[in-house]
Amino acid sequence: MTPPAALAPALLARARADQVALLYASWHRTSLSMLLGATLLCFVLWGQASPWWIAVWIALIVANQAWRGVLARAWDRQRPGIDATRRWGRYWSAGSALGGGLWGLASLVMYPQSAPHQALLIVCVFGVVLGGLDLTAVYRPSF
Repeated sequence: MTPPAALAPALLARARADQVALLYASWHRTSLSMLLGATLLCFVLWGQASPWWIAVWIALIVANQAWRGVLARAWDRQRPGIDATRRWGRYWSAGSALGGGLWGLASLVMYPQSAPHQALLIVCVFGVVLGGLDLTAVYRPSF
């Protein structure tokens, strides 16, 4: 396998542009995975965690996914060239980092006392991680 540094710069730039384009093309699947997991988690933890934390957390999840939807629409409208790939990749990676941070926050602030609810929390977190794994793995910074 040829290391990336040994590839022609133009070929490497085109590959990275394709990776970022794939992220934006699959944003709806990423959002569906995130929103489905978040809804399930809130349903499961209702009565086990603070309703205030649940409301704030789900609002932040929805806001992050809405922001990513706006980005995806802007990507479709602008069709940025190879020169803009890094910038657009950073935008997407920021959304991935925020989403991951929000799920980490949920695991801390909404951690239930009940063992069965703890297991369901873990299943929800794993479900969202696995649901987004194949979508974000294509571009290392977002992964």
